[in-house]
Amino acid sequence: MRHFIKQSFNITGEKLLKKNKNFNIAYGVDKNFLLGATISINSVLINNIDIDFNFHLFTDYIDEEYIQRFQKIITKYNSNIIIYLLDAEELKQLSTSDFWSYATYFRLIAFEYLSTNINSILYLDADVICKGSLKELFQLNLANSFAAVVLDVDNMQQSSAARLKLTDLNGKYFNAGVVYVNLKKWIKMIYPKNH
Repeated sequence: MRHFIKQSFNITGEKLLKKNKNFNIAYGVDKNFLLGATISINSVLINNIDIDFNFHLFTDYIDEEYIQRFQKIITKYNSNIIIYLLDAEELKQLSTSDFWSYATYFRLIAFEYLSTNINSILYLDADVICKGSLKELFQLNLANSFAAVVLDVDNMQQSSAARLKLTDLNGKYFNAGVVYVNLKKWIKMIYPKNH
């Protein structure tokens, strides 16, 4: 999926970018959710000032105003952000709905692309606000799991199973806006012969 990435921008604080030392968080957004991603990143940093982060933002739109916003945040909190500018034309041909846009597929590009040099990543939707420390999450042992997820509330379980016409899904539907992914296990499942 590397062919989707047209360009990348590194915005680095004073601390060096340490791919497997800093905690990695990814976002996948189109132009409509860039501001939300900025707010979400800020909420993570405000509530986790004792943790070093690398943020990975996958988007098909970026402008100088957003780059400057990210620069201010990164400088203030001394973290790192890499912006990956995508060519999303092929993705716009894939299935979408009222519940998800073509930008939903950005997370798959992120997982595959980052799996070559990062062990695990927290994926967050741009509408997620962090209200506390993420330390407990970072201490989860994902060695034998593909990901750590949170099951959605009961009414979402039932409505999602009905909407998708998958009765077996009831009780298994999780919030895909917050997923802590074991990238090494994930990529081995996708490409078993290469790993």
